Amino acid sequence: MGSRLALWRSNARPGVRGSLYYLCFWSSVGMYIPFINVYFTNLGLSGQQIAMFGAISPLAVLLFNPLVGATADRRGWHVQLLLSMLALTGLSQIALAFPTTFFTILPVMVVLAVVRGPIAPLADSMIAGMAVRHQLAYGKLRLWGSVGYAVTSLLGGIWWAKTGYPTMFILTGLMTGLVAIVANSLDHTPELRKTAAKSAKAPRDAAFIAIVVITSLVGAAFSMVSMFDGNLIQRISGSTIMLGVLPCVIASTEVPVMLNADRVIARFGTAKTLAVSTLILGLGFIGSGMVSEAWMLIPIGMFRACGFGLYSVAIIRLITERIPTTLLATAQGLISAIAGGLSPLLATQAGGYMFDISGPQLVFIASGLCIGLATLVVWLGLKLNWFKPIAQTNA
Repeated sequence: MGSRLALWRSNARPGVRGSLYYLCFWSSVGMYIPFINVYFTNLGLSGQQIAMFGAISPLAVLLFNPLVGATADRRGWHVQLLLSMLALTGLSQIALAFPTTFFTILPVMVVLAVVRGPIAPLADSMIAGMAVRHQLAYGKLRLWGSVGYAVTSLLGGIWWAKTGYPTMFILTGLMTGLVAIVANSLDHTPELRKTAAKSAKAPRDAAFIAIVVITSLVGAAFSMVSMFDGNLIQRISGSTIMLGVLPCVIASTEVPVMLNADRVIARFGTAKTLAVSTLILGLGFIGSGMVSEAWMLIPIGMFRACGFGLYSVAIIRLITERIPTTLLATAQGLISAIAGGLSPLLATQAGGYMFDISGPQLVFIASGLCIGLATLVVWLGLKLNWFKPIAQTNA
């Protein structure tokens, strides 16, 4: 098995390996993320209890992601750590099929949060590094994640309505095991290990601070929305199938946007593209919170998808332009600790409170305003010329 994987790694093009990873990983995410909080609601859990589950993940990210990212860069253990996290994530997902009360679900969610948190920053740093070294368009790699998410969220909305949610967790765990196999084909970046061992700390300049603030505001918004987007759909439409249809439409719209994102960035610049993307996202969230008919969520969701497609490529491009390649995992760990840890930790509690007092519509509007603040930070960085790319010294 090991020799076959080594042969695949040496023969397959870097673009194929990166694209396949995103396809499989986001397919596994689409199998359960759009439905998990609806499942918890159906079990009788309150908005505050669901918010507590949502708070576990950012707390784990805050505590563990910087350590994992720094260890990966210093020791060159990027793939080994990624494989371990994926294997444990798959087992935790399978375990979620069995408990049905808050206190029996809680320990499983804690383990899942700890092991799942480092996966995205580790993989993104590796694939972004591959894109830089091999001169690949990152957006063309990342778009396959949207393809996978669109397909599995659509099929999940149809299939889980027939089979029930416990089946969802078991199949998702098995899919995550497949992701681990694919992840073993990603670059180990051996040429960076000698310099990585001497690396100190991520940059502390204005651009890095601005990136942290921007991603924190966007992360806060998405953490609130991700908890209750299924509840919004169910409240307006009352349909389980719609829970899969809308994420499918959104993810499908992201594909052509990501395909052309690098062209947009080449023409207008990374920071300007980022500013436009956050503006679109903010308006899309506010619009979602103001609709009264289920069909209206589809065009607004497509509008939001345009913003996310540009944002997901532009923010990674900005990070790789401002952070030395030998420190990408460290920087991603620090950014995710704040943007995916501290910020959502506070936002999820606020989201749960807003859901209990007013419903999911208020959560979406507040999220849109939060991303509006991120747009202002990008605009300030543009005015003060914070985002000029640095020269990468390691080939």
